[in-house]
Amino acid sequence: VYAPVMASWSARIALLAGASLKASVVDSKEVPCTPLCGFDAARTGRCHISKAYATALVEFFDDGPWSAIMKHHMSCESNVIGTCDQVAHCEVDGAGMCAASRSWVVAQLARPGTEGGANLTDRCGLFGRLLADGAVCLQETNSTLCSNVSTPKWGGPGACAWDEIRQVCDVSSRVVMPTLRQYYSEDLVLANFRRQNCSRANTSDLCSAGCHW
Repeated sequence: VYAPVMASWSARIALLAGASLKASVVDSKEVPCTPLCGFDAARTGRCHISKAYATALVEFFDDGPWSAIMKHHMSCESNVIGTCDQVAHCEVDGAGMCAASRSWVVAQLARPGTEGGANLTDRCGLFGRLLADGAVCLQETNSTLCSNVSTPKWGGPGACAWDEIRQVCDVSSRVVMPTLRQYYSEDLVLANFRRQNCSRANTSDLCSAGCHW
């Protein structure tokens, strides 16, 4: 399951973190002075919330897994492309930048809170389950290894499948769909209801309230 692509990697993480952090009251703790905006010349050519500011903000409210992900991503970006793959848990992303590896980020999001993770597996139902098993699949780097992976939820070999378009190993839709129908029928009914509701919008102007044109 993948959310629509947003303007920048750091913006995606900052929004996820903001939704997860507990409400906090700012008292006498010092707020770091960091530039709010930064120009993203490499990916979008637009001005966005700076990665440094997003990292400082997340760290201020919760120096836990979200902060660790942001800091590791910035650490990866400081490496030159030629050495990126030699750094633990870093990889060259689709924009040709050195970034935190997808498999490592997903693993941190799925890991239990007692192990320093964000614990989204238990907190996010269907999405959490896909996230946890996707973290297992994403560790494999070729189609041969991918086809032999076993995952905690979906079972033995064949639970993962190689995506030729994205060139990654991920949870197999062939295995997932029967399991979804068995354990997550209510989620599917709700998704189908929303899909039908969205399909009634025949112009982009009418496409709103959770629908995407």
